[in-house]
Amino acid sequence: MLSKWRIYRRLPWIRVAEPRDCGPSVFTSLARYYRHHLTLEQSRMLIGTNRDGTSLAGLRDGGRAIGFDARPAQAIYDALKHIQLPSIAHLNGQEGHYVVLYSWTPEDVVVLNPNNGLKRLKRAEFEALWSGYVVEFRPTPALKPRRPDVEPLKLFMQLALRHKPLLFVALMFALIAISLGWATSFFLRTLF
Repeated sequence: MLSKWRIYRRLPWIRVAEPRDCGPSVFTSLARYYRHHLTLEQSRMLIGTNRDGTSLAGLRDGGRAIGFDARPAQAIYDALKHIQLPSIAHLNGQEGHYVVLYSWTPEDVVVLNPNNGLKRLKRAEFEALWSGYVVEFRPTPALKPRRPDVEPLKLFMQLALRHKPLLFVALMFALIAISLGWATSFFLRTLF
């Protein structure tokens, strides 16, 4: 079985900001698994999340929009062995909840819950939570890798170059402060 670190490297955990964001969160995680980088806001728009949350049809339509052959289905636990993983499973609850179904065995499943991360659930535990609905995402040739819109290093360099004089003054004051700290420590060492 893969370690949690190796799974997270492939299947990123996108935490939810609001209770209604579990759909966009798992959709974003699944898209990034296939190297198609989306932001949470882009996912909300693609799958049609509103104040009530996300529907299975919205997940299907969003998947098809970026290049998946996405199919929602109602299934029993043993039929999950025929589903391409990772996929998105719908859990029961007062408002419903979505998780990424990462792996399946006859005894247990590994799910990525946007609320609390990667979990291994025994079959009985998963069946008690699961509504029986799953959305299968099969990549098609139309699904292309997509780089992040904003790369952190590139953004930092643009900001640094734009504010060169201010950055220079800040670095000079930092060097002066460090020098004064060293001088003070040497001075106090000679006194005592």
